Amino acid sequence: MKRVALLLPNLSRYGGAEQFGFRLAGYLAACGDFDVTFVCAKQDGEAPEGVRVIRVGRPVPGKLGKTLWFALAAEYVRRREKFDVTVGLGNTVFQDVARLSGGPTGLFWAHSIKAYDEGLPRALKTLSRRLSPGKQLARVIEGLQARRTRVLVANSHFVRDLTTQTFPFLDAGRIPVIYNQPDLDRFHPGRPEDKPALRERFGLPVQGDLIITAGTNFRLKGVHILIRALALLPASFRLAVAGGRGSSEMLAL
Repeated sequence: MKRVALLLPNLSRYGGAEQFGFRLAGYLAACGDFDVTFVCAKQDGEAPEGVRVIRVGRPVPGKLGKTLWFALAAEYVRRREKFDVTVGLGNTVFQDVARLSGGPTGLFWAHSIKAYDEGLPRALKTLSRRLSPGKQLARVIEGLQARRTRVLVANSHFVRDLTTQTFPFLDAGRIPVIYNQPDLDRFHPGRPEDKPALRERFGLPVQGDLIITAGTNFRLKGVHILIRALALLPASFRLAVAGGRGSSEMLAL
């Protein structure tokens, strides 16, 4: 039986990388051919059935401390346990397979800064990013991953192309693309007969036109634009957003 380890700071079902890691761990464990270990700093909820969890904790505060600690602690566990295969899903330096999910930091910044209003908000966000030791460390780890990892897997063609643009020594043809897919056991298209009960369950208006969206980073998902657009629609329209983390800015709108 092959011993496989997944490396990701959070074992959770909230967030794209986290959801992917959770489902991958569960799938591998269910195959029966793999002894699966999930190495994380923090665990939110139960692990998939048959998956062993090694929690390394977060004893060092701050973005820099958390990033550095997990990179070092995950490497310590990797060497100690001598896994057959390790899969890095976050900021880890050494692994056999690394999943690329957000694109290189520099190009991610260049694209995502457009989500912030021009002028002071955009300037402050740019400054905070460049002055963040934790984010600069993440950029260093990205470069080491690109140079030291035998197999890189991208979650989209866009991310693959951004990666080869940043690291031109990589061959796009050797980076397979595996898209995230929704968990159809948990999520499915709404059925008309379910709508009244769901409106009541979540305290949504019984009558009127309802717009629903979800996300873990509201600004990058454009929720602030959607909220402003709501003011241009008839009063019968209501907006419901799933995902409450970091919602104070959106609620202020």
